[in-house]
Order: sequence, then structure tokens, then C-alpha cells
Amino acid sequence: FKQQGLLQAIRPQKGMRIIDATAGFGRDAALLAISGASVLMLERHPLLAALLEDAVARKDEDLALFIQEQDALTYLQTISEQEY
Repeated sequence: FKQQGLLQAIRPQKGMRIIDATAGFGRDAALLAISGASVLMLERHPLLAALLEDAVARKDEDLALFIQEQDALTYLQTISEQEY
């Protein structure tokens, strides 16, 4: 049921770009990617980032799902709106 709330709140569409700043286990990001959005997951914990990286490497080629091991605040302070 949490997933339905997420999808209703964000209403992901094909071509939409989303940053999941607290990726965790990647469930929300995967759901958003399955719904057509391009999702960049940020995860600062090295072990979780490694697990997500492995999952991304095994994903369906049609899913636009990406992982970056990085603190979200640092990342968000260094990008411009055009970069993502």
C-alpha cells in the first residue's frame, strides 16, 4: 500500500527524471523505474551502494535505474538542474 501512495504522489511518467536521495534497498526507485521514470539512486553507505550496484547490473535493460555511492546533500549541492 505504501507503493500506491508513492505512485499517486509522484505520478511517474516515461521520460521523468527522479533522484532517490535515500536509496536504502532500492524498492521505491525500482517501482518508479518500472513505472517509466529514469531514477538515480544515491546511497552513502558503501555496502548498500555495492548491493544496489549489483542489482542495477542485473536489471532489465529497459529500466532506467542508476546508482551512485554518494551523500545526497553533497551531490545535490554540486549539480545544476540541467545535469539531472
